[in-house]
Amino acid sequence: MERAEKLYTIKEISVATGIKWNTLQTRRKKLGIEANRKGYTLAQVKQMIKRPPHYRKQFSQRKADELRQTLKNDGAL
Repeated sequence: MERAEKLYTIKEISVATGIKWNTLQTRRKKLGIEANRKGYTLAQVKQMIKRPPHYRKQFSQRKADELRQTLKNDGAL
């Protein structure tokens, strides 16, 4: 007797992980995972909740200062 793999809905994944459901949907689409009303396998869930590489770039004070100066020179500030 073969046991079917458990499937988890987007809402269940969202509640369990604290990640918003729309963020999970966006990640699912970017990963090429087909939409499935019945749910997603554990492997698919792990893919969706893993943070994308280079999630955020580091803040640069130098670049912020350059931007401020450019905006002042252009009369935007």
